[in-house]
Amino acid sequence: MFVRRLRHLASRDTRRHGLANGLLAVSSIDVQGHLVRRYTPAFDTGSLTFNRSADLAWLTRTFGSLLLETVKPEADGAAAVVAQPTARLSGTRSTAVSLRTDTALDLPAPTPDRRAYATTLVGLAAPPVHVAHLATALLIARAITSSRMTLRRVVEIIRRPAPIIVLRSQVDRAQDAFLRLIEMTGLVPSGPYAGASGDSFYERDMDGFTDIIPRRRFVFFQGKETGRESRAMRRGLASVLGKEDPILAIAHQLADIPDQISAAADLHLDAGAVDRAFVVDLFEAVYGDIGGMVHDAPHLRAFDASVLTLDDLVLALRPGRPLDEALVALRQLAACKVQGERGEDTQDNRDRFPTEPATGQGALAEGNKASRSPSSRKGKPSGTEIIQPQPSPGDRADGIKPPVTVETLSGYGAARSWALDLKSDLGDYRTGDLGWDEMSTKLLLSGSPGTGKTSFAQALCNTLQVPLVVTSVSTWLQGGHLNDVIDRMSRTFAEARDYAPSILFIDEIDGIGKRVDPNREYADYWNAVVNKMLELLDGAVRCDGVIVIGATNRPEQIDEAIKRSGRLETHIEIPKPDISALAGIIAHHLGKDIDAVLQTAEPSKRQWIDKVVGNALEEETFGAPVDTDQEGAPA
Repeated sequence: MFVRRLRHLASRDTRRHGLANGLLAVSSIDVQGHLVRRYTPAFDTGSLTFNRSADLAWLTRTFGSLLLETVKPEADGAAAVVAQPTARLSGTRSTAVSLRTDTALDLPAPTPDRRAYATTLVGLAAPPVHVAHLATALLIARAITSSRMTLRRVVEIIRRPAPIIVLRSQVDRAQDAFLRLIEMTGLVPSGPYAGASGDSFYERDMDGFTDIIPRRRFVFFQGKETGRESRAMRRGLASVLGKEDPILAIAHQLADIPDQISAAADLHLDAGAVDRAFVVDLFEAVYGDIGGMVHDAPHLRAFDASVLTLDDLVLALRPGRPLDEALVALRQLAACKVQGERGEDTQDNRDRFPTEPATGQGALAEGNKASRSPSSRKGKPSGTEIIQPQPSPGDRADGIKPPVTVETLSGYGAARSWALDLKSDLGDYRTGDLGWDEMSTKLLLSGSPGTGKTSFAQALCNTLQVPLVVTSVSTWLQGGHLNDVIDRMSRTFAEARDYAPSILFIDEIDGIGKRVDPNREYADYWNAVVNKMLELLDGAVRCDGVIVIGATNRPEQIDEAIKRSGRLETHIEIPKPDISALAGIIAHHLGKDIDAVLQTAEPSKRQWIDKVVGNALEEETFGAPVDTDQEGAPA
C-alpha cells in the first residue's frame, strides 16, 4: 500500500510540473458535490498511437524537461515568479507553435478518450520512486505490522494535535531516511511537514522557523542527541506540545530515546533490521512480480542481509539496473562489509574469501577469543571457525568463574538430556566399548530466535571437551557459484574430521532449502546443494568422530530427506524459558551476587522467590514446576 502511495504521489507531482510548465491545463468540475481538479492536455495529441510504451518514450523524449520541477531564479533577493504558460505545444519541437490558450486552434480537437489517455501518460512519465524512499516506506510498513495496530489506528494517532511518536530501527542510516521521507513526500498524513531538531526545544522562540510552502512543523530527536537534564526536557516538551507540533524520536534502540519522550509516547514503532524477507520485498517493489521471485536466487542466500545498510541497498538497486546484477552487487557489498568490520583485506572479494568466523555466531565468539584457532587445512578456505573447549571446572585452581556447560544450562529440556547421554556414550566410545554408529550423534536443533541454540553448542563443546567447528549455510553460499559452494561444504566436513572427535555446528541450516521441480528456475543449483548435504551426512565418506548439529528457526523449510534416519533424525525444539528456567538463568549469571539481589525483593514475594531459585540451584535442571494461583501469582 505504501509503495503504491509513493508511486501515486510521484505521478501527481509530475502532472503538477506539467501544469506549471504549460504541458497540461486544468479546470475544476463538480463530482457529487465535491470540486475535483481535472487535467487536460495542452499539447498536440495527434502523435499518440495508443501503444503505451512507444507513447511514453515519445512523451519523455519530446517534453521531458517540462515534466520536471521548474527552478525559480532569484532576482534582487526575491524569488521570481514563474509566469503561467500561455502556449499550446505541438507534438514535435520543429513545428512548435506559440498560441494563447484563449485563441482558436487549427488543430483537430482531441476526443475525450484521447485526452484522458494523454493525461494518464503524463502521470506515467513520472521518474521511478527513489529506492531509499521505497526501502524506508517498507520499514515503516513492517513497523506498523509488528505493532499489531491497524493502519487506521496509526493514522488517527498521527492526526492528533501534538502526537509523540517513537520509531526504532536497527538499519544503519535509516534515521536520516525516515526524516527525508516525511519531509520530501506526502506519504505521512496531515503533511507536508518540515522538521526542526530537538535542540529547538530550548529556544525561547521557535516561531522563527518558516518555509515558503506552508508546512506542519514537527520536532525530531535522533538517538542521544540531547544531554539536557530532565526538568529542561519536560519544559521543552510542554512548550512544543502547546503549539500542537508532533514530536518524533528515532533511534537504533529504546535506550537511546529520552526517558520523558518514551514514557509519554502515543505510539511506539519498531522497524527491526534488514533481513532476507525485507530484501525480497524491496526487490518486488523495484522490479515488480519478477522481483518477488528472488527468494530462490543463489546470490540472495549467499550473504547475511543483516549487515546491509540503507546506502548499500541504494547502491545496488539503481534505476535501470538488471535484477541479476543488483543481486550480485548486494552479495559483494555484504562481503565487503563483513570483512571490513573484521579488518580484513577486501581487495579481491570476488575470487578470495578467507577463512573467517561464520556469520551470525556472535554468541559463540564472545568470551572465547583466546581459545580460537584457525583452520589448518591448505587450499581454499571453507569459512569455518574452530573453537577449543575451555578448561573444565575440575582443572581450574585460579578462582575464575567456570565455563558454561550443559550441566549448568537452564530450560533446555530434551536437548540437555540428549547431550548428557552423548557425554556418557562418548566415554564408552573412547574406551572402545561402543561404536560410533551405535551413538546418537546428529541433531536438528530448532527454536525461536534468542532461545540459545548457539549457546547450547558452546556449552556442549565445554561439556564434552572436544573442539567446536562452527559454520553456517550463508558462509557456504558466499562463493556464489555451485562448484564453490559444494567445495566449501566438503571442506567443512573434512576439517571437522581432522579435529575428531569434534562437534560440527551448522547455523541457518534451513538455508539449504528443499529439492524442487527440475523445471523451476535455479532448480539444478538448489537440488545439487541438497543432494550434497545428504551425501555428506550419510554418504560414502563416513563421519565417525563428528557430532553434527544443525540449528534453525524454521525446521519446516528443510528437505524431509535431511531429517530422515541416519541424518539429522533427532529433532529437538528448544522452548521459550518458563519461570523456573528464567530463575535458573538469572541465578547462573548472578553467581555469588544472588543473595544480595534476593534481599531487595518485597517481603511478600521473597519466600516464593527463595523456593524457585533454591530449586534451580539445587537441582540444576531448573525445570521444576512452580505452583501458582489462578491469577498467575505465586501460591
